Amino acid sequence: MNPNDAVTNACRKYIDAVIRAKKRTATSEHFWKDKRADRAYRQLCKTIEVTVPTDLKWWYTIWDLAGSTAEQVLEGHFDEKIDTPRFCHQVLAYLDVLAGYKWIASLPLEHVFSTFPPFTDFGGFYLVNPCNPESPCELDELLKRFRDILTEKLNVDFVPPKDLNSNSYLNLGDHFFENKTDGYIPGRPQMVIRVGSRVNAS
Repeated sequence: MNPNDAVTNACRKYIDAVIRAKKRTATSEHFWKDKRADRAYRQLCKTIEVTVPTDLKWWYTIWDLAGSTAEQVLEGHFDEKIDTPRFCHQVLAYLDVLAGYKWIASLPLEHVFSTFPPFTDFGGFYLVNPCNPESPCELDELLKRFRDILTEKLNVDFVPPKDLNSNSYLNLGDHFFENKTDGYIPGRPQMVIRVGSRVNAS
């Protein structure tokens, strides 16, 4: 069987299991604990695992997509005829995109982690702390520290902003730091995980 067909088939079985779970459970708690849906998700993961490169970090992205899709089913916002093929297409598209680039996910943490060193490897995830409470710095310097740590420790490449359009999220300053996150990026320590290809990664 073609690898994409195998993944698509596993996707359809997962969606079918989730829809059946919705029909046979009375509460959201029972829905999320449904063993058949859980088995179908695990089978989807096993199918993906044997079809993608071994160094591809895909699990978080697919977990998030599967979970949000299951939530749509639970809330009655899922059209089986339209949304099932869409889910299958999204899984394949995400795997394709992740395989072509190096991606990371960054999650802001509470200020209590500000006492950590600039970089801590916890094996599977990392804590990046560009802030120095004893020596506060301006936003531009924080951004530089954040990028420098990711480049040095995780071999993350940053495309120069001049090669991107003006809405690029590499330009985090005014849009994110001041308007959106109240200092979360990168003013707070960040939990960082790989969610894409590790080609050329250290």
